[in-house]
Amino acid sequence: MRELDKKLWAERGKVQRMFGDAFMEHFLEVEDEWEDRRSFYFYQAGFRLGIRLMLEALRPA
Repeated sequence: MRELDKKLWAERGKVQRMFGDAFMEHFLEVEDEWEDRRSFYFYQAGFRLGIRLMLEALRPA
């Protein structure tokens, strides 16, 4: 995983040199927003699964 991170940051460095700091800053802001939304989606999915499992456990056999 660490090796992939190094490769990714090397590629991001190339993009930054080509398009500039302002573009890269905007790109990272958008990426952060995407990651926040993705994390919230997984949180919601986990919460829903937990509720379903609790309701299933409470049903009479």
